[in-house]
Formats: sequence, structure tokens, C-alpha cells
Amino acid sequence: YLWTYAVLWKKEKSDFDLFVYRAHVLSSEENAKKLSEKIKQGGFPSFVETFGTNKNLYAIYIGPFLSESEISSNIEKIEEVSQSSQGEVTRWKL
Repeated sequence: YLWTYAVLWKKEKSDFDLFVYRAHVLSSEENAKKLSEKIKQGGFPSFVETFGTNKNLYAIYIGPFLSESEISSNIEKIEEVSQSSQGEVTRWKL
């Protein structure tokens, strides 16, 4: 799975950019993981990372995708499975 590779190696220096959709930022790691699993069951790769300056929040990401257009062409389904209509597309370094 490309998304697994991206998650494992994202901190390495690379010129190969991917894109993710940050669907939610939650205070509960357990709830974030549950929602991430639900997104996976809905057919999209998803993962959770600590977020914020105090590392006490948990961001739920969908992706990565090869291009922003992959996200926009699937946005309705992504928003439906993630229960988010106010997510943010961000660049993801591989």
C-alpha cells in the first residue's frame, strides 16, 4: 500500500510530494483511531498523528493521494465517510 509507505517514510527528506485530507483534530486518541478505522472501512486509507504544539490532539488524515485532483474528484465520498465537510488538503512530503 502506497499510503502505508508514505506514513512510514514521510519524515525522510524527499522531493516527492503527496497530498492528504485532514478531516478532524480530536482530543481523544481512542475516538480518532475509531474514526480512522471507519474511514478505512469506507474505502480510503487513513491514519492518526499527534497534532498541536503540546502534542495532546490527534489529527485524522485521509490519504495520501498522488494529486490534489484525486482528493477533489472524491471529495463527496471522503466527506461522507469522514463525517467532515470542513477538512483541509495539505501537502505531504514522502
